[in-house]
Amino acid sequence: MDINIEEIFKEFMEETFKKFMSEQERMFISEADFQFNFGTYLNKNNESLKIKEVIFEYAVRKDKKNEYIDLVIKDKNNKYFGIELKYNTKEEKINFDGREFVLKNQEAQDMTRVS
Repeated sequence: MDINIEEIFKEFMEETFKKFMSEQERMFISEADFQFNFGTYLNKNNESLKIKEVIFEYAVRKDKKNEYIDLVIKDKNNKYFGIELKYNTKEEKINFDGREFVLKNQEAQDMTRVS
């Protein structure tokens, strides 16, 4: 029987992400805010999620330049998994916690799914 680690990781991330989002009581004001909070959630729950380490903005060398992956998860078996998160917003003014934020129109293709 072949084990498809990518499929297992995808299912794990879908479940984990849904749980994370269901526990949120606040709005994320930017993509960085969203990424930081999800990465922090993974770090805080590392034992139950069997995560050894969460690395933010992981540098990868490509075409003689550094490119960055939002989050890289290192599991208990020392396998690495990259996660690129996008926070889709539409242009809107929002009052949050007594402050006004102007969200930009940020739409990305294929980013409303875990992949």
